[in-house]
Amino acid sequence: MRSISRRDLLSLGVLAAGSQMLPHSLGAWAEPPAPASPSPDLAGLPFIKPNSTGPYRGIAPSLKGDELIKARLTPDTWQVEILGDGVALDKPRKFDDGTALDYATLVDLGKKHNVKVLKAMQCSAGLSNHVVWEGVPLRELVRSLGKVGDFQRINISGYHDPSNPKSHFHSVSASYTQVMENPLRDPPIIIAYRLNGTPIPQNRGGPVRVIVPWAYGFRSVKSLQRLQLTSNPKPVNTYYAGSPDTNFVKTMAWPEGPFTFKAGAPITCRGMAVCGLEGLKGVEYWLRPGSGTEGKLTKDDPAWKTATWQPCVIEPPPNDWKPHLPAGISSKEIWGFDPQTGKPKEWPVRYSIAMWTVRLEDLKAGEYELRVRSVDQGGIAQPGPRQKEGKDNSAIQWRVIKVT
Repeated sequence: MRSISRRDLLSLGVLAAGSQMLPHSLGAWAEPPAPASPSPDLAGLPFIKPNSTGPYRGIAPSLKGDELIKARLTPDTWQVEILGDGVALDKPRKFDDGTALDYATLVDLGKKHNVKVLKAMQCSAGLSNHVVWEGVPLRELVRSLGKVGDFQRINISGYHDPSNPKSHFHSVSASYTQVMENPLRDPPIIIAYRLNGTPIPQNRGGPVRVIVPWAYGFRSVKSLQRLQLTSNPKPVNTYYAGSPDTNFVKTMAWPEGPFTFKAGAPITCRGMAVCGLEGLKGVEYWLRPGSGTEGKLTKDDPAWKTATWQPCVIEPPPNDWKPHLPAGISSKEIWGFDPQTGKPKEWPVRYSIAMWTVRLEDLKAGEYELRVRSVDQGGIAQPGPRQKEGKDNSAIQWRVIKVT
């Protein structure tokens, strides 16, 4: 199995408009071609992706009606305790004395401290969704407690029914700095009560969940019920193995359909990329003739060493954001966008997604393998830098393109 050389590419008619046929390795980069004109439709792909993977593991799927009320899992009944563990709180919030923070009070606090965040909800299986979360910064809940003693971390826990084997205890923690002093480049941790402008449904962690914008989805505890300010500096993670401070959103790219085209006309392949912790510098593609293996390529195949990676076009943001956002939500309200102009302060928006395209000329009939990878602002190409390269969504994504 061999890679495509420049001569191969020319004979196949595989040429990206405006691109240079240069091989790229980790850390190398050639500037991508500029788009011919600003794209008003973000390459024709939906910017908001509300799809979900279904009921989550933190709540028994059978909870209904009065059971939801008893579990405080409706907006009318939801409450959260805010307690201290070795930390003195002037105004703790407790279930047993009627001082727990309720849904109406949280929404009212949001009238003054509202934050809307676009987040690519990512897990080891890939992108789960990309939506607008709305809520109150966690630090504002801390400030509402009055005088608070020195604390190291906040332990965050969701609903749990120990009598139900399908209900898993979910608790993670965030450091003092992550809660109270997060960098200006990052959105704050928020206590969310709306998704795309409407109440959060149960299977998405409603009625209230935590959103940690820079982290994998499991850090965003669903169906929040308890916050504990603790003097213990040890991180808490009772849901997955590993430290909860290492699971940051990864910069990654993948292709999206269609993947069947007519011969004799230019082909535009397109896809999406997540702007992760290190930012997104660009997306590259590698196209070669079909190998008869349905695109499968082992990690140790020698073709990887001679792969020719070409730059894709990162589509610019639209001039008008209204068609791309949920009804009733203006880009002027979203973190990372200018409140006066409604335009993103940087593109792609941090921890959000971007669209990429590549134009291929005169492909002959047949099958081709398209692989794409992201390149972060440090010049490191996917699958690095990852602890488990290629074992989760860090793996380079591919699709078989059919030209008929």
